This record gives sequence, C-alpha cells and structure tokens, in this order.
Amino acid sequence: MIYIAETQDIPAPELAKLLEETKIKGEVAMPTLAQRLREEGKEQGMQQGMQQGMQQGHLLGKQEDLIMLLATRFQLTEAEKQLIGQIKEADKLNTALKMVITAETKEKVLNILKNGSPS
Repeated sequence: MIYIAETQDIPAPELAKLLEETKIKGEVAMPTLAQRLREEGKEQGMQQGMQQGMQQGHLLGKQEDLIMLLATRFQLTEAEKQLIGQIKEADKLNTALKMVITAETKEKVLNILKNGSPS
C-alpha cells in the first residue's frame, strides 16, 4: 500500500477500489521483502551452523577414536595427540583409523596424517 502510494499516481477512489478488490482491510501483517530476506538469511545461517557443528563433532569423534586406538596399541606422546587433534581432513582420519588394526608401528599411522601415505 505504501509502495503504491509512493510510486504510483492513483486517485483515492481507484486506490480504495483496488484495496476492496484485493480484500486488504486496514493494516495487514505482511512482511516486507527485507524482513523476508532477513528471515531466510537467519534460517540459512542456522542450517549452515548446525551442519558445520555436526561436521566438526564428527571430526572430533574420529580424532578421539584414533587417539584411543593408537594409545591402546602404542604409547602416544602429547605432541602426537595434538597432531591428531589438528587433522581436519576426514579422509586422512578414516584411512588412519583403518590402518591402526594392521599397522606395525604408530609412525606408519601418523605418516598418513602428516603426508597422506604410510611411508
């Protein structure tokens, strides 16, 4: 209504007729474009935040599992635990987790995290 009144030169009787035809009475709670965009942005931001949180939680779980398994089979230093905690690539963590079962040394597993290969 404000947009039409500000941007169009419509005589008052025609505007009243338009309002009547569209069944707009008094103040209608209708969000503005800016309000809708803000709301969509909030929802999108929340979804992205939740997704990132889930991914980070998943990585943290893999890091903790790898530390536990390696510490069970081999002795781990604090520096090695910190190295594992810094790895953000899920594929490296997955490969290292699989290798723990058959690795002869912890160095082979840790090399996966450092170099992407066991050697």
